[in-house]
Amino acid sequence: MMNDDELLVSFFVSKTTSTSTDEVSSSVRRPLKKGVSSKGRPSKPERRPEQTRQKYWPSTRARTILSWLIHSGVVSLNEVIQFQNPEDNAVLKQSIITKNGLLCTCCNKTLSISDFDAHAGSNSKWPCMSLFMEYGKSLILCQLEAWSAEYKEKKSPGEFSQVDEGDDICGKCGLEGELVMCDNCPAAFHQACLSEQIPEGNWYCLQCRCLTCWDVVSDQTASFSAGTLRCSLCKHSYHETCIEGKYAKIGSSHKWFCGVSCHKIYKGLQSRVGLMNDISDGTSWRLLQCINGDFKAHSSMDFLALKAECNSRLAVAITIIEDYFLQMVDPKTKIDMIPQTIYNWGSQFPRLDFEGFFTVVLEKEDVMVSVASIRIHGRDVAELPFVATCRKFQKRGMSRLLLSSIEEMLKALKVEKLVLPASSPELVQIWTNKFGFQHLDEDDKISLRKVNLMLLPNSTWLKKPLV
Repeated sequence: MMNDDELLVSFFVSKTTSTSTDEVSSSVRRPLKKGVSSKGRPSKPERRPEQTRQKYWPSTRARTILSWLIHSGVVSLNEVIQFQNPEDNAVLKQSIITKNGLLCTCCNKTLSISDFDAHAGSNSKWPCMSLFMEYGKSLILCQLEAWSAEYKEKKSPGEFSQVDEGDDICGKCGLEGELVMCDNCPAAFHQACLSEQIPEGNWYCLQCRCLTCWDVVSDQTASFSAGTLRCSLCKHSYHETCIEGKYAKIGSSHKWFCGVSCHKIYKGLQSRVGLMNDISDGTSWRLLQCINGDFKAHSSMDFLALKAECNSRLAVAITIIEDYFLQMVDPKTKIDMIPQTIYNWGSQFPRLDFEGFFTVVLEKEDVMVSVASIRIHGRDVAELPFVATCRKFQKRGMSRLLLSSIEEMLKALKVEKLVLPASSPELVQIWTNKFGFQHLDEDDKISLRKVNLMLLPNSTWLKKPLV
């Protein structure tokens, strides 16, 4: 019997069972319509070959931003990191990079990045803002440089060449076979997996229909298009004429929300991104989301710091998941499912569209110990497909502490229900007996048909009411 802290997976996919695109059997389906350095300072040291990024991060190494930067080859052991006064750039403290943290030269103590920042007298919410390499480069820019390499390594090459071919995998069960294809997007389904009769002529999947009149929408990817609106939180689409007078139009030129509840949840999530939430005994949790260049921030420095902190932590978080899960590569598009989820990347294939995912991490004194992925589909439901705990911290109640923090956040956002997949009868028993989850009833199954949940073949979906 697995104990609570071994709930590191909600499902498990073996590399040996993946099917290559060459092995995909042909499917009968409807044809797809084509869619539319500073003077006087030491220079930056040359990196030796052994200092460059290695593919695998040893599972015994502490999961910290500093360890990730060393692993990435952006900084090296024995280099100097300085805390500089933000007003006049005077050096107030110096430290030396070691495997265990920053060795302060004034007290000879090894400190985490946050502790070194506080030791220098700072109370900034972004500890790296006043930290610089001895040769003048800011630690924030080091983080962004490492993130750029991470992005290039993990981002799948374009999927667009596959879109016109349509999907070879059912968007409901994840299996191959004779499929019916949506006439507006690449999605395909077994007729038996659909809860409706397929009409003669054109047919459209739920993601391509107006949620009010059920007719096709012109563009499912844009928040705004001619006569079509798509909610920036729940991703439901509407004809503008169908909702006129029913919902308030809320949002800026690039965001639109189908109602007040989605707008409030979105604002609540964005207000929490990157911020540390103390729990006790040096333990805290953070809500993270991958931040791109178009993210709106209060100032340019806030933007750089937030992007560096969030994306760096996500790069650390993904190592915890990848340390436990086998690689999951979609056979058709070659998209790696784990970074696709953690970095909330979208896709023209609905079953691979993970835009909107957030990651919640549990940290103990700058060391990341537990990770979970979550996506909120409006007030009705949130999904939690991944939960993972660093091996060193298993059997210490960290998974339960992380889940409790997530549930409290969802309750504060007034989300009514949390759902997750269990890949085996044993996991079903643990989630239901020890964590208060329940089996879905028929009403739940019907309502979830409208939601683009992550596709997890052979999993049992469970729910936990939050209100």
